[in-house]
Amino acid sequence: MIDNAQKGISVTTVAPISTKPSTTTQTQNYNTTATQPLSTLAKTTSTTVISKPYIGSPNGFKAVFTCVNKVKLTWDKAANADSYRIYRATNSGGYAYLKTVFSDSFSDTLARGKTYKYKIIPCATVGNTTFLSDYSSVLKVTTLAKKIAKLSKKAVKNKIVLNIGKVAGAKQYEVKYSVKNGKKEKVKISSSNKITIKNLKKNKKYYLRIRAFVKTNGKKFYTSYKKITVKTKK
Repeated sequence: MIDNAQKGISVTTVAPISTKPSTTTQTQNYNTTATQPLSTLAKTTSTTVISKPYIGSPNGFKAVFTCVNKVKLTWDKAANADSYRIYRATNSGGYAYLKTVFSDSFSDTLARGKTYKYKIIPCATVGNTTFLSDYSSVLKVTTLAKKIAKLSKKAVKNKIVLNIGKVAGAKQYEVKYSVKNGKKEKVKISSSNKITIKNLKKNKKYYLRIRAFVKTNGKKFYTSYKKITVKTKK
């Protein structure tokens, strides 16, 4: 029997080829449950929790009138605050948000003869989150009325007694009087709305101009004059 080598034939031995495909293992971050199909698996996301920073209180809250119907609010800077929310109310209503400011002052224009109340809240922003502190104490301001609405008068022998009705925002009253209309007037200032003008001439007609005023930050703001005439008795 003649083998292949003798026949001059070269033979190479080849290993059998497997018909099964090779497999590759891949790992992904999925939240899985035993009953959840793969198509509904959600990728894991991480959440960063931001802690509320310490925010101080707004001390030194005060108001100064810069004109008869304009008030400037100021306060001490609160620790870690980068803004302040302003809230305002009238005696007839609740507080309403007014504005957010990024300084320690705010100016507001108001109606005459009304009372307003203010509160502020210091705020601190971290990333996209704004944290709030507590409300400040309530600051109450009253604007001066435009005029004197009520006034009663009484004349006796040598004096005139005036009773001025309450004037919103007023702290003092000024009376100018003379026997000639607008000429050589004498002036009386009183912190009371009940004013007595003494040492007058009997049976004499006097011309009076009365107004209320308030003094703030070195400035005086007045109502309009109330003009009357009074004749003393004999």
